[in-house]
Amino acid sequence: MKGRRRRMRSVSTILLHAAQLTVLGLLTTVAVAWGLALRTLDRVPPHELAVATTPQVALGVYSWRAFGADRRTIGVTRLSLAGNWPPGSIARLVSQEVSNASQREPFVGHFPAWWGPTPDRTLNDPQLLWAGSVQDARGWPFLALQCEWPIVTGLRSGSAPGLRRGERQRPGALRWGIALPDMPLSGEVLACRALPLRPVWSGLLANTVIFGSAWGLIALGVARAVQARRRARGLCGRCGYSRAGLGENSPCPECGRTTPRGRLRP
Repeated sequence: MKGRRRRMRSVSTILLHAAQLTVLGLLTTVAVAWGLALRTLDRVPPHELAVATTPQVALGVYSWRAFGADRRTIGVTRLSLAGNWPPGSIARLVSQEVSNASQREPFVGHFPAWWGPTPDRTLNDPQLLWAGSVQDARGWPFLALQCEWPIVTGLRSGSAPGLRRGERQRPGALRWGIALPDMPLSGEVLACRALPLRPVWSGLLANTVIFGSAWGLIALGVARAVQARRRARGLCGRCGYSRAGLGENSPCPECGRTTPRGRLRP
């Protein structure tokens, strides 16, 4: 009966420690991602991921990548000023219009693997010349959290509130993030900042496991060091109670530990 209780207590202790390390790993993952979100990418050259043209629109995908950061933009430009946008959204254009294009085939096969869904901004404003989205992910060693800004450009004066002819609107309407003050940079796509909130599940889980394991190793190392120091001072390695006058195999009067040289139980 005592052996069963002891095993149950050990299992409960292991589960408690696992939960604590998971929470620590998750908090560390979020803290690292948010710390990396404070930096801008103004000194990082853009990298073209994919470009395609259809009879109605031209699409381009660009990326700015740095340590623990990946910012991607998808832009859709209307080639003809007459008429309206093709019906649907950016996601539909990517999946239908571009998949049938002859230039740079196959565009869809080279389209980047977004951390969330393809930007789904609905193209329903006939006054817009350019529409797009900025997606930003942060984290280390893997990207863990992501946020998004939709962007629009006016076709002529008055097409959007406070927007002049040909002027691109600063990224706004932040989704899945906590806005931070913009940096005074020349490129608006690089100036916007936010603390991302939307999980990139693969990176979030991997980073949580990595940081949780790291905290576990740190805790184990500290516990071992404390145990060794107590033994050197003639104390019980587990609770620190004095073992003066006790034999090597005598139990500790405080915690009942029998072998002072045994393994430390956290």
